[in-house]
Amino acid sequence: MFKNAKLHVSTYVIPLLMVLYVLYKDLRKLIICHMLPISIIGIVEVLKKKRTIIEKVLITIGHLLFFIIVFFYKPTKYKLPQIIYLITLLIAVTIIINMPIWKYLITKKHMIIIYSVIYICFLTIQNTLLD
Repeated sequence: MFKNAKLHVSTYVIPLLMVLYVLYKDLRKLIICHMLPISIIGIVEVLKKKRTIIEKVLITIGHLLFFIIVFFYKPTKYKLPQIIYLITLLIAVTIIINMPIWKYLITKKHMIIIYSVIYICFLTIQNTLLD
């Protein structure tokens, strides 16, 4: 059922970000900024692919698990320097560009645009939502 899971970034990134979110309180707002585009893109991607209903439901739940943690571990009011947000966005874009195997329906270019737009939009409104 999930034989190609190891070829998708979210297989590794979502659990890693979940652990970092719980362990490092001051990084929570930053991590939410990355989890939002990862989850949205992952869910849209899985809904577009030819998969069974059970696979689609389980993968969607996997992409939403992080947000359950947010209910139990609230973001802090700590403010990271804005440059950190830019640097981590550039790291995410670099990872997308340098992925040797591409198993997604959308192109790398579109993935970068969608990820960046969601990230920047959420970044601009996060203080009103999370404070």
